[in-house]
Amino acid sequence: MTPEEAMGRIWRSTADAGMQPTRTALFGGREVLVARTKQFRLRWMATMLHTFVVASEFPPDVSAHELDAFMDQAIQFAKANKGGLPVGMQTGIAVVTVAVTAGAGPAAAGWASKVHGRKFAAMPWPALLDTATGTVVQPAKMTIGGIYKAYLQEMVQTHVVGAVHA
Repeated sequence: MTPEEAMGRIWRSTADAGMQPTRTALFGGREVLVARTKQFRLRWMATMLHTFVVASEFPPDVSAHELDAFMDQAIQFAKANKGGLPVGMQTGIAVVTVAVTAGAGPAAAGWASKVHGRKFAAMPWPALLDTATGTVVQPAKMTIGGIYKAYLQEMVQTHVVGAVHA
């Protein structure tokens, strides 16, 4: 499968889930797929979580620095486009940033396997899809905001792993 085909499958999966995917350009001009949903759960301390799935293709030799910039831009986009109550008032943002590549290098895998901290009322969640191997890498643990971990892993499982291996 090519990265383009994988992006198409992620598009269809998020569309089928009612997440209304769109294509847009982030601040650096990078074209991305953006899909969004919101969930309210009492077990999340009665918080409304606005979740954005932001996916883009990258070359195999992409650096961790480039992926960090992608994640930061995706978070800025989510904050600017969330709508509703301001973040922090029982409202938060989760941004699942998906880097899609064919033959990912070790820098990309290292980027996706680590937790990237938490910004005020915004949680970045990295994922790497290597279409050459079908491998998906995401953090194994989450230190801050752990009550959201299973949900974020489910988003990746459904819309990345499930979409690609369907």
